[in-house]
Order: sequence, then structure tokens, then C-alpha cells
Amino acid sequence: MENTVLLLSMQPEYAKKIFNGEKTVELRRVRPKLIAGDLVLVYASCPQKALLGLFVVEEILEESLEDLWQMVKNKAGIGKNKFYSYYQGKSVGFGICLRKSQRFSKPVKLEIIRQHWAKFYPPQGYRYLKASEVSIVESLAECQIGESYNFSEEIIS
Repeated sequence: MENTVLLLSMQPEYAKKIFNGEKTVELRRVRPKLIAGDLVLVYASCPQKALLGLFVVEEILEESLEDLWQMVKNKAGIGKNKFYSYYQGKSVGFGICLRKSQRFSKPVKLEIIRQHWAKFYPPQGYRYLKASEVSIVESLAECQIGESYNFSEEIIS
């Protein structure tokens, strides 16, 4: 079965924390349809506006806010006040646990993406990519992330 590939927008400070190993859980207010082994492409929003790399999903957490905070407080790259502010109005939160991240050799800037993918607009939160869109990203990032490349075996050890 082919892995799902999710394009996820986030603030540059959190993307940086993912790729330097400080952040191993990405918090979300809505549960993404992902399972272990799926792939997430990281798009850093303003002012960076670029695809930076990807990570493999280890698991998805779905917990009450109190339980989720206890599980992720040292893994989410966010303080307690920001955590509760982010989830304001929610009783349940979600966390995408990542197994391993890989930064692209160079960021793929928004202008470059749009030269090859005319109708590309970064998602407000996230969106699922079609195989043809994954192929465009592979070409621009000069790496293989589709099913022909076994990401989990190649860079996870």
C-alpha cells in the first residue's frame, strides 16, 4: 500500500525545531488521516515561505488536553501557556509523533514551486498530496519521497 503524503504548513520557528531535533511532536487541533509510516512534508510559512524537508509519522496521539500536555511537554517545542492557548475551545488535542526527519539539501522557495506547480498555494493547516504533486516536489527537492523510495529503511536506523 502506498503511503499518504501530507503537506503541512507551520511557522518557521517550529519547523526549525523539527529539523534540529528539539521537536518530535507536531500539535494539531484537527486529527489528520495519517498512520505510522506515512510522510509529512514541512512547509515553513512567512517569512521563509519554503518547503524544508519531511518526516515519517511514528503515531498519532489523540488525548484530552491535560493528558496530551503531560505526554508532549518536553517534545512539542512549546510552553504550557501557548499549548493551552492553541487548543482554546477544544477538549481533545492531537499530536503527530515523528520518527525521523530529513531536511532537504536546500529549501524549495515558494517562487520556485510556483514555476513548476502553477496552482500551488500553501495550505492554512495541511492537505494531502496526489502522486503527481509528490513527483513535482521530488523533482524540485532533488530527492525521492514516493513509494519507489523506502524512506523508512533508508534514513531511519
